[in-house]
Amino acid sequence: MTEPWWPETPEAAAARFAWIGLGVSLLGFVLCWIPFLGIFFGHVFGIASLVLAVIALLRPFTPPFARLGAALALLLALMTLALKAIPVVNLL
Repeated sequence: MTEPWWPETPEAAAARFAWIGLGVSLLGFVLCWIPFLGIFFGHVFGIASLVLAVIALLRPFTPPFARLGAALALLLALMTLALKAIPVVNLL
């Protein structure tokens, strides 16, 4: 007999937001250095990871290690958005 399917715990769901946010922010930070296309990638991935990181930090069931990942994602998202907001850096 197969085991029944159980929904995932709230901690696992909350941690998923943090790790996906960290991955998106790392990808956005790396892709923002592509000349000309980096402006688009930096803004899109920066805003997406900013939203994911804030959701992960505001959820009450997020484990402490995942909160650290969400805080790093928030930091990288803000750095990416700040770098793409400076016109001189956008030309690089």
